[in-house]
Amino acid sequence: MKITMHHVASHAGVVISTVSRVLNNHPNVSSKTKEKVLKSVEALGFVPDKTAQNLVHRRYAPLHGNKTRNIGCIVSSGIDKYSSPFIAGIIDGIDEEAIAHNHRLAFVYKVNELSGNYVLFNEMISDDKIDGLIIIATRLNGIYKQVSERIKPLLSLKATPDVDMDYILPDDFQAGYDAVKYLASLNHDRIAFMADLWPDTDDPRALLYNNSIEQRFAGYKQALADLSLKYDETIVAIKTVENKLNQIENGYSIMKKLIDKSNPPPSAVFCASDLITAGAVKALKDKEIAVPDDISVVTCGDSPESISYVEPALTAFGINKKELGKLSVSRLIERINNPEVPTTKTMVKYALTERASCKKVNF
Repeated sequence: MKITMHHVASHAGVVISTVSRVLNNHPNVSSKTKEKVLKSVEALGFVPDKTAQNLVHRRYAPLHGNKTRNIGCIVSSGIDKYSSPFIAGIIDGIDEEAIAHNHRLAFVYKVNELSGNYVLFNEMISDDKIDGLIIIATRLNGIYKQVSERIKPLLSLKATPDVDMDYILPDDFQAGYDAVKYLASLNHDRIAFMADLWPDTDDPRALLYNNSIEQRFAGYKQALADLSLKYDETIVAIKTVENKLNQIENGYSIMKKLIDKSNPPPSAVFCASDLITAGAVKALKDKEIAVPDDISVVTCGDSPESISYVEPALTAFGINKKELGKLSVSRLIERINNPEVPTTKTMVKYALTERASCKKVNF
């Protein structure tokens, strides 16, 4: 049954003209009435007629068959979708690949933009508007159920526990493994590991970050074993930080702890997160330990906002954001065209960018 404004008015206990005024954001409506109408809109899943009519014409256009050939994207509430290099790079890839497949990126909204606006949610999260959705968020603030009921082809670039959808995720184990392998190729045999863990474990973002660190640490240890290098706890420093925003301070204190307890000191260190590497390098300089002459440094993550101002320029393992965006579109379109195929998890490898923070050891 198609939901109309009559149904919304009846559900909210108001007249149709009041529903119309609310949907058109008319100022002469009390906040109490507006909230009541919007709750009815959300409960019934109502899509305004004007939008529905436009979308119906598009949906049944001969060129497009029974698909809109549009895809949408939802990003985390705490991210600036316009200035974040991480998001901008992915979106650039999504947009380019969508065009290459004769599709269009219809919108990019933050979670809170949709969860706080029932009308916008109902208009945009509809199979009359989009064929599939790419999610770059660890949680959807209570709207996942509605999203998954409305849009079946879903793909996420962030791990979400117990949610059955397609995923594309960075291979953090491989990053830790390859970091050790790279440093060993430079003749380093005493390779340290340092990382921070976030304290707010009830936050899905903290769980995701901590899991990434744990996977990188597991890769680090496996590589040591495979290369017959000794694992030494005195050159491992992992600290649960009090404030995850104090990244330079956290990196500084973790590196200082590592250097103070190691004997002999390491010849190389793998910083498991680029967020803390600037502070780590500063601690080394204050200890008069030169990078890379006295110690080589490699980090995981290659975000300009974290490491672009660090001297010397950091050798880093990073994900190609644009290629990640392109891959997400390819996988989503595969899902759109083959909805009955079991969901998949695709692991993406980190790529090494060599700069000036590592040096070969000469025997």
